[in-house]
Amino acid sequence: MIKVGLIGAGTVGSGVIDIYLKNKDVIKEKCGTDIKLSIVCDKNISKIEYLKDFNIEITDNFKDVLNKNVDIVVELIGGITVAKEIITSALEKRKHVVTANKYLLAEYGEYIFKLAQDKNACIGFEASVGGGIPIIKALKQGLVANNILNIEGILNGTVNFILSKMEENKTFEEALKIAQNLGYAEKEPDFDINGIDSAHKIIILTALAYGKWIKMDNVLVQGISEILPLDIQIANELGYKIKLIAKSKKEDGKLGVRVCPTMVPKSNILSSISNAYNAILVEGDFVGPTLYYGLGAGKNPTASAVWSDICYIAQKLYSGAGKLYDFNNFNGNIPVKHKYDFESEFYIRILAEDKVGVLYQISRIFADYNISIKMVFQKDIKMENSLVPILIFTHEANYQNVIQASQEINNFDFVKGKVFVCPVE
Repeated sequence: MIKVGLIGAGTVGSGVIDIYLKNKDVIKEKCGTDIKLSIVCDKNISKIEYLKDFNIEITDNFKDVLNKNVDIVVELIGGITVAKEIITSALEKRKHVVTANKYLLAEYGEYIFKLAQDKNACIGFEASVGGGIPIIKALKQGLVANNILNIEGILNGTVNFILSKMEENKTFEEALKIAQNLGYAEKEPDFDINGIDSAHKIIILTALAYGKWIKMDNVLVQGISEILPLDIQIANELGYKIKLIAKSKKEDGKLGVRVCPTMVPKSNILSSISNAYNAILVEGDFVGPTLYYGLGAGKNPTASAVWSDICYIAQKLYSGAGKLYDFNNFNGNIPVKHKYDFESEFYIRILAEDKVGVLYQISRIFADYNISIKMVFQKDIKMENSLVPILIFTHEANYQNVIQASQEINNFDFVKGKVFVCPVE
């Protein structure tokens, strides 16, 4: 019998418990071995009192789980400090670990996996990226014969839901409120709307694809709070959708990683992904493009992914496999590009006072930075304070140059608010 200890009975943890109580016989039949949820820890012990009726031990001290005779420790409390202590302590005791903690893995993945390798222990983290979408197993096993050329996708369901609502002519603030009321967005949604959650996830996928743990400082991270309904409207009129795209790509022998709002052509399948769904495109040199789609978060999909990892580890333990740690070394020596070092066409939105000579001065700045303008137009509408939107599409340009030009344009006294910059696929 394989014994499991669960730490954290919140949204995902309660889903893990629900699956066990309802489907433990199914799990045993499919895994070929008996798996028992032996102990559950939550700081609010009253909400797990009912588990005593199912012969499951409960506690409010995570150290009780670590000291218990369990084979697998499931960490679902999130955050950094305590979660890191739980995972590293479990590995030190040669217990196997399952986690959904993308924040922790993005920050300390290199250290944690080295420890797991030293202790010959398994780490399951399918639930850390894409909820119930099996993207980790796809990169780890299904595409193992391929050099990965490109990963790009929609990795945050909350953000995608908000952008979908903005397509219905809602402001960002209105769409966020709807997402919060429906439980898609947290009360404090900063990690989601600022792109940080997506950055953590693309860091993990990058490590799997290229064997290289990227630091957050090397990832371009831009959120969605500056997007206006006008931007959504313009994109739609020109055959695009604005999506928060996480991208990891090797070009000219260097690795570039970014998360930013991007205009995606309607012909691209990612443009059709709506509401709280995620989709990840992975391109291999032999398999070509592959797509992974589904609910990227939520209690049940994420809990399902947790059980996938538990069963995989249980099968390895039951088989008596000598080598349990099953990742290649994360020792990729591929150099990392500066996060501003990439080429793209760009959409640029400027809110300016309606004065003679404004376009001339803006165009001069773009010329100074070797940015060729493909199209420029002004919508015949007035924004707040009688500002007019100037909408510019560039030919392919370097992002660093575009940002520097935008910063100079921001300094003009006739420009109000921040210049919005968005790559165009």
